Amino acid sequence: MTRLPTGCVAVDGPLGGGLQIGRLTEIVGPSQSGKTQLAWRALCGVASRGRLALLVDLTATWRTSASLVEAPLILRPPADRPLWHGLRAVLQRIPFGLLVLDAVDVLPSPPWQAPGCLALLRAAAAVDCALLSTCEGGGPRARAVAGCDTPLAAYSSERLIFCAP
Repeated sequence: MTRLPTGCVAVDGPLGGGLQIGRLTEIVGPSQSGKTQLAWRALCGVASRGRLALLVDLTATWRTSASLVEAPLILRPPADRPLWHGLRAVLQRIPFGLLVLDAVDVLPSPPWQAPGCLALLRAAAAVDCALLSTCEGGGPRARAVAGCDTPLAAYSSERLIFCAP
């Protein structure tokens, strides 16, 4: 099992040395619990180690400082295009080390129910890329997104859960 160290102790420690390559690791927790901040730290850690890192901004709310030297790239996918196939095409052309899907709970269906998600994971494994997602926990919709009632193991290897904001 190959791991991608992020340099972020809060991520690498609980996961045994980093994110698993070719697999989806989820960060799940209540609103304002630090999920996105943790994902950002992982992105910057991977970028500072010389690997390309991509944040998929599903909510179009990210802003970065021009002073960030090792800043990850940010992608705002168009709402009228298929997300999973577009991301797979990006991974096939650019060898990212880490791809983060921030706020997957805004998607119309959980990632593992999307037809192109498995193809995206295969493309990530082919280029030694790890995937990380953030999802708000709490309430029936968030529980479904977090995989409590789904065959999550087919797509996801690990989950970091924040219990309190």
